[in-house]
Amino acid sequence: MVIAPAADKLVPGGMCGPGLMAQLLTSKYVDHLPIYRQRLMFERLGVEIAESTLGSWVGLGGKLLEPLAKLMWKRARDCLVIAADDTGMRVLDADHIHGVRRGHLWVYVGYDEEGRPLWVAIRYTPDWSKAGPAKFLDGFKGTLLGDGYKGWLSLARDELIGIVLAGCMAHARRKLVEALDAKALAAAAAIALVRKLYAIEDRAREGNMSAAERLALRQAESKPIMAELKKWVDVQRLKARPKSPLGQAVTYLHNQWDALSVFLDDGRVPIDNNFVDNKVRPIALGRRNYLFCGSDEGAETAAILYTILANAKLASVDPWAWLNDILPKLAKLTSQGREPSEADLEPLLPAAWVNSRK
Repeated sequence: MVIAPAADKLVPGGMCGPGLMAQLLTSKYVDHLPIYRQRLMFERLGVEIAESTLGSWVGLGGKLLEPLAKLMWKRARDCLVIAADDTGMRVLDADHIHGVRRGHLWVYVGYDEEGRPLWVAIRYTPDWSKAGPAKFLDGFKGTLLGDGYKGWLSLARDELIGIVLAGCMAHARRKLVEALDAKALAAAAAIALVRKLYAIEDRAREGNMSAAERLALRQAESKPIMAELKKWVDVQRLKARPKSPLGQAVTYLHNQWDALSVFLDDGRVPIDNNFVDNKVRPIALGRRNYLFCGSDEGAETAAILYTILANAKLASVDPWAWLNDILPKLAKLTSQGREPSEADLEPLLPAAWVNSRK
């Protein structure tokens, strides 16, 4: 008789193999299927697995992948241009008056020297204070692209941190559109100017321009348009009622003007934060299905796994195939009783993994 070799196990004596773990994590954090739905799917296939068991396997996956996520966090943090945004995450809390409180997942995208998104880092904090971002950005000296969150402004004003704050034109445009929808026809002129700015950015992207070429294009064509937009803002500040939709849009543009203008002098800096918003969207879709995390520890696990899978998508990697291959390797590294080094983890990063298979 010939007996096939035993399947890889992620923990000694454990039932969950890498393929099943990869399926579980991909389904939950890419396809947005909560645990109870996955249990029903397995049940229809004739396999009964308790939700508590599936949940424990998600936790195990987070622990195995944490060293790789930490390396991704570090790589994103080391970039000289970082875009950031956040989204809420409901977390069960028996001590809270409502039994649940609002934590936050912070999404950071690090850009390379040519202005291309290179790394995604997602971190969890139990509140919305600037302490979490300040900890992640500790020692960072570069350009931070964000919205009007006061914590970003506070960090940028701290001379000890030395951050240049860049603004998001998409946020400014959104407020102008809201004003136009409220019948403030004066907003149409500003929206037309912003549309011209985006047409220039489209040309730069379609032409696959370098950061230097993009900078030259912005200086030649975007800078005069921004000057026109600034004149419009100055005029409307004297006309618009401050609390009206148009007044709020004008106030946002005025207060954020220096930040909104940073992209004109740095070809690496995106004109808006839309790429980060796209990384927030899967979290929002998943949150709508699984509703909450059971604890801060569970939210930390979610941040790890969202980081892992966001970087897989950024590298155009099949998440199931990648996880199925690297999970046993991470389990072997973990079993050695030491923290894996960057040299150990480097071949397991998505882009390196793809290149090794060509």
